[in-house]
Amino acid sequence: MIELETPRLQFRAAKVNDAAFFLAILNTADWLQYIGNRFVKTLVDAERYVKVNIIAHYKGDGFGMLVITEKKSGCAIGLAGLVKRNQSDTMELGYALMPDSYGKGYAKEASKAIISWSFDILGFDKLKAAVKCQNSYSIRVLDQLGFQEDPTAADADKSAMIFILNK
Repeated sequence: MIELETPRLQFRAAKVNDAAFFLAILNTADWLQYIGNRFVKTLVDAERYVKVNIIAHYKGDGFGMLVITEKKSGCAIGLAGLVKRNQSDTMELGYALMPDSYGKGYAKEASKAIISWSFDILGFDKLKAAVKCQNSYSIRVLDQLGFQEDPTAADADKSAMIFILNK
């Protein structure tokens, strides 16, 4: 069972009964603009998404995206975790917050927890992050966390920037 926490946040593995939260976060304007449309339009779609795209990674990779809950309210406020893409040896940090959680430092706090977990518990020595070029907020968060842009690794259509963090 994957469980992490910070002074203000708790992280846990997603469950199928989180489908309503996934339906909401996957359809926020920023998710659609900066991450992409996952075509999750109903609760049934969201349940399938959680099973196939989230829970399956825990079983296959031993890690994945975690639900972030705010300790004070107990409410789910976002997702953060690791994604394995395209058979790469370097895991990718990912995070997303519900809009009402913006501006509170949660993205940085959550990312720090995932980075520590990645390096100290899972034993990775490098992480990457892909960010749409127009997502200045996430670029600033990655910069504050010590990630460095890798100009040689830009995506094919140059719409995203790739950042690297070494242990």
